[in-house]
Amino acid sequence: MGSMLVPAPDGVHWSAERLTPETVPLAASLCDRCVGENLYPRTYLLDICGRPEHYFFLIRSPEGTAEGYFYFHLTDRDGMAEFLRWPRAGTAGLCGPETVVANLRSVGLTDARRGTNLSAEMMGYFLQMLRTELHAGLAFCVCWKPNGTLPTGNILRAYRFRHLADIPRFWEDVPDLNCPVCGGPCRCDAAVYYIRLKEDHP
Repeated sequence: MGSMLVPAPDGVHWSAERLTPETVPLAASLCDRCVGENLYPRTYLLDICGRPEHYFFLIRSPEGTAEGYFYFHLTDRDGMAEFLRWPRAGTAGLCGPETVVANLRSVGLTDARRGTNLSAEMMGYFLQMLRTELHAGLAFCVCWKPNGTLPTGNILRAYRFRHLADIPRFWEDVPDLNCPVCGGPCRCDAAVYYIRLKEDHP
């Protein structure tokens, strides 16, 4: 899948560029700045390059500057349970065993682009891709809750995501993660949200 266009709030089209080994250092730097050092280190990003179930996109401005990223991977109902560290029965009612499930792993923007509605536009673009091109039936995300707040709350409400559960200290065991709020290992809680892509539309 090649470069695509993402409409930004100012009406200018930005490009969404699949990750390559050459752009891994840039992507790792963006991830460190946006979600905490070492949540997605270079070794991890190199490992997912070229793997067909992983979709990591650099978001570039019309001038070509990388201003953010969007990352998801495709799995199934059992893979969702494994990622959440739940028994399989915990996700059995959400979709069938054959359903393609999208794990919306991470979205990040540079400080200069936050508050511009660009992340909401990106979410809409990639949800549509999941519906029409990748034929996913369900998408879920594990959302960061620093100090009990939900930074992505407005986007989740706009696209009619449904709350599934809260998970205490979800990222506590990630090796070498330097949480920007905790200043070391992450003690923040997470909230799990999901959307049925064939049924729920904003």
